[in-house]
Amino acid sequence: MTKLTLLACALLFSLQCFAVEITKVPSAQSVADSHRLYNARLQLFIDESLHHPIGTITTGSFFEPILARILAGVNLHEVNDKILEPSTKPTGLVGTDFDGILGLCKRKGDYDFKLTELIPIVYEGVKRNSFSEAAYNKILSELLTEQGNKHQIMVKMGKCFSVPETENHILMIESARYLTNQLWNNHYPDDARFDNEKNGFNAWLLKHLQQFVKKDFEEYNSRPYQGHSVMPIMNLVSYAKDERVKLAATMVLDYLSAKFATQSSRLRRSAPISRQLEYSVQTNLLDGDHMTAFFAQIAGNTGIYKYNNPSGHITYANGTAFYAGVSSYRPDDLVLDMIINHDQVLEQRIRHNAVESYYRHPKFLVTAGGRYLNRMDAGMKKRDAWAYPTSIMSNTGNETDRTQLVRFDGANKNTKRNNMCQYKNFGCGMNLEIPTLPQGCLVDKGEWKFINYNSDACPLKYGYFVALRVKAYPKPGLFRKRVARDFGTFEVVDAESVSFDQFMQLTMQNNQAALSHKSGNVYQTFEGKRIEFTPGSIGLSSSPITKVDGVVPFSQNFLSGNIMTSKGDGRIVINNPKLGKMLILDYRNPLNPEKRILKSGL
Repeated sequence: MTKLTLLACALLFSLQCFAVEITKVPSAQSVADSHRLYNARLQLFIDESLHHPIGTITTGSFFEPILARILAGVNLHEVNDKILEPSTKPTGLVGTDFDGILGLCKRKGDYDFKLTELIPIVYEGVKRNSFSEAAYNKILSELLTEQGNKHQIMVKMGKCFSVPETENHILMIESARYLTNQLWNNHYPDDARFDNEKNGFNAWLLKHLQQFVKKDFEEYNSRPYQGHSVMPIMNLVSYAKDERVKLAATMVLDYLSAKFATQSSRLRRSAPISRQLEYSVQTNLLDGDHMTAFFAQIAGNTGIYKYNNPSGHITYANGTAFYAGVSSYRPDDLVLDMIINHDQVLEQRIRHNAVESYYRHPKFLVTAGGRYLNRMDAGMKKRDAWAYPTSIMSNTGNETDRTQLVRFDGANKNTKRNNMCQYKNFGCGMNLEIPTLPQGCLVDKGEWKFINYNSDACPLKYGYFVALRVKAYPKPGLFRKRVARDFGTFEVVDAESVSFDQFMQLTMQNNQAALSHKSGNVYQTFEGKRIEFTPGSIGLSSSPITKVDGVVPFSQNFLSGNIMTSKGDGRIVINNPKLGKMLILDYRNPLNPEKRILKSGL
């Protein structure tokens, strides 16, 4: 296992720290395949978990082996005995864990991770009558520690200071509290403390969930925290009795599913993230990303795992995939189609606290790297947003690490990175990295370099060409640090539209002006677009691309592009151009979310 996987296994969810051979079930090639093979994929996680003994609540695998036994209806005495063991008890407080400062302000937290995994166990166990009376009573009265309607928005660090609780902790704590209330309400229907309508919890939760379809998550694309936000929302989809809450949670996941479609290629994504720096520097495209494992189960287009180590296995976040399979959440087919199939152009821009931009062609995915955002957390850099490289990913390639991608890493200093120089199939930036390519793929013409992924001499038959132009970054003045090693541009073009020789000739002919790291550059694309840009931009509030054909190209709306649109008012339109269908998520009224499917253009 990688260092990142071991760290996550030790600190966060019991991620089932063993590998599941997901490719035992054929990779879904269509939406119909995805549905048909859904239960077979889930059965892999059940079977693997049944082979493992139930660990303790603090060490080893605890939750997945219990859930597997409940779902399979076997060895339930082991489940009840383990629950009744004295060592099975709360492991700390809910909310943020803090090691303290010089021994002060220490807080033992993170029990809400356990609660989030316990919720499906208790609900599925009650559904199947799996628990003894004593075991169930212990779960309800001792293990499910949160109830009522006092919400944990702030967290006190020992006896010192209070800070805002983090996004994923709030979701885990409050979803567990909400669903625990439902269990108590079954026994005490007249007690208003446990009635989520009377105690105001339904209204609070509906308003809380609305923010995610209005402005995305603060911890957007977070490795690994996004999974810890998604799982409590899955629990609400599966087990909330209030139909409005169930629908609202479903709509949040619908948004994330459509977003994943635009930012991924065969389940891989190299998207900018928010949260801790140590995860931003991890380059593996499969490890660290809960959502890849989530959609391995939900969508099932798992072919990329053949190139993981060990081959065919999910080695990270098996627990997330398992719980996704148990959840009742299913994306609408028009969204599932875009995750599985790469037969149309998906273009998406997202404006939240930072910016994201994606262009997925049937043959390749271009991802803007986002930009750094300082969230002013006393210099700890625990909640900052980090830019990833602006990169090109083949839709048919087997790359599982971003160091294998053609990319602009950005400025030398990661807090100066504005990797948003991307418009459709064009990109620019600093510190160009070209991975080692087989002989016959790369043509070097000095300042220009061209990659032919369609040549008989190149074994990488990706079906497109890449034009790269790179120049050394000017030497800095006295006492100033170098901003970057170099800067430049790239353009990606489908090989079916032109011959390689014509592509090289026209690209160099159309872009003869000198390239500068400053403003004033113009690039003419193969299609004739004139892009004005600044490849050496380190300003974090402006776009390195200023105009396309003389017009500012980017909308200020929350969502813009041909897939998702939204003004940020709670209404999101998700379009599948190929199918001619739209999914409308209307969450403008927080107490009355609505969802419907229409034909495009209506």
